[in-house]
Amino acid sequence: MNHLKDTLATEDRSEWIDVDPFNCATWPQIGKKILAERRDGFRAFLKRNMKNELFYLAYPDMPNLPIAHIKSFRYAHREEE
Repeated sequence: MNHLKDTLATEDRSEWIDVDPFNCATWPQIGKKILAERRDGFRAFLKRNMKNELFYLAYPDMPNLPIAHIKSFRYAHREEE
C-alpha cells in the first residue's frame, strides 16, 4: 500500500488535463483512449463517443459516464511528432 501512495505522490501531473464541463475545449477528443480520474478518485481507461459521454473500455456493461463526472484525464498514448 505504501508503494501505491509513493507512486501517486511522485506522479507527474503535468500530463493531466483538468476538465471543465462548461468548456468543450477541455474535453478529451472523440475516439481517443484516455486514462481518466473521476471526481471520487477512481481511475479507468475510457473513450469519448459522439454523444459526449465516456464509456469504460474494461467494463463494457457499465453505463456511460457524463463528462461532468471527470476531474482530469491524460491521453493513454502520446501523439507521434
